[in-house]
Amino acid sequence: MFVVTSDPDISRDALLAGARVVAEPRPLGMVRAADLGRQRALGGRPDAPVAIIVADLPELRPADLDTVVREFLLTRSPLFVADHQGTGTTFLIHGPERCPGIGFGRNSAVMHERLGYRRAGASPLSLRRDLDTAEDLPAHPLTGAFAS
Repeated sequence: MFVVTSDPDISRDALLAGARVVAEPRPLGMVRAADLGRQRALGGRPDAPVAIIVADLPELRPADLDTVVREFLLTRSPLFVADHQGTGTTFLIHGPERCPGIGFGRNSAVMHERLGYRRAGASPLSLRRDLDTAEDLPAHPLTGAFAS
């Protein structure tokens, strides 16, 4: 696992958790950071699939992530998971033979479809509930107590 960040505290925590850190010289934005991480991952394991996941999924369960990875392994088709609003993207996965573009940002779900990803049939809630706005906080059992 690679964590792309320019934040020294996040770098330290990621290393302590066993991740490898790809240091950004300055915040590059999600698209460039994700591409940087993808390049590093493929450089180390050029025959392996690549998954890109956003950091703001406080309820994420490993079993839910496994569900989408299994779907990818069955189809070998690039997949994405849309966020809880259906417009954003929380997860991308593709094989090494084809690296579709990365289109995080406003309406990224539509962008990822245009870039060749298919919406994952399995989209567990823990993989869709991201924290983009203050309004998202009360909806999350793990963060709702902090929203008041």
